[in-house]
Amino acid sequence: MDPSNTAPVIDQVSITPSAPTTDQTLTATVDAHDDQGDPITLSYQWTLNGGDLSGQTGSTLDLSTQGNGDHGDQIGVRVVASDAREALEAADLVVTMVTVPLEPRLDAVNTHADAVLLPVDYDDALGAEAANAATLYVVDEPGQYASVADRHWHGFREPDGELAQVVTGELEVPTSGRRVFLDMGIAMDDVALGALCYERALERGIGRTIEFP
Repeated sequence: MDPSNTAPVIDQVSITPSAPTTDQTLTATVDAHDDQGDPITLSYQWTLNGGDLSGQTGSTLDLSTQGNGDHGDQIGVRVVASDAREALEAADLVVTMVTVPLEPRLDAVNTHADAVLLPVDYDDALGAEAANAATLYVVDEPGQYASVADRHWHGFREPDGELAQVVTGELEVPTSGRRVFLDMGIAMDDVALGALCYERALERGIGRTIEFP
């Protein structure tokens, strides 16, 4: 465990409205802080008469949904706050995909000693310390990496090679130590987000199909 990191603290949880009717939606509002200033992730679990409501893990609860509560029921919410450093504790595989840069960046010192680190968000999550201390640091597209080096990867050491060299066996991968494989040219996050948008559109019956020649 990283001794310099402390868990986020929840200062207050409130539920509104305080006297709901069965056709309203409850909202949990949370005040929390982290002493290191790390971004905080909140997880929710709504309860009904002391038992967990299956699948109700968001910040809101729709009381008009059957089984979510009725007149006279006791409804509550359990909230847990965590930060990115906690999520990395002893992890042997770390994939980062953030849309807002973390401050401070992750140094990954609390991951498993032989962890594999796969950032797919440039240097928005993983800091230079992680790459510089790694036994292997490779990128998937050296040309793209170099083209934006003046805007990213400040303080990072030069990569040991490219992913293609790993795949072909030209570059040997150490069996121990933290290893960093930086993915950017294959746009994994864009593909994942596009697939999710497409699935949601199909579920809701929205959008327009375009036939390409």
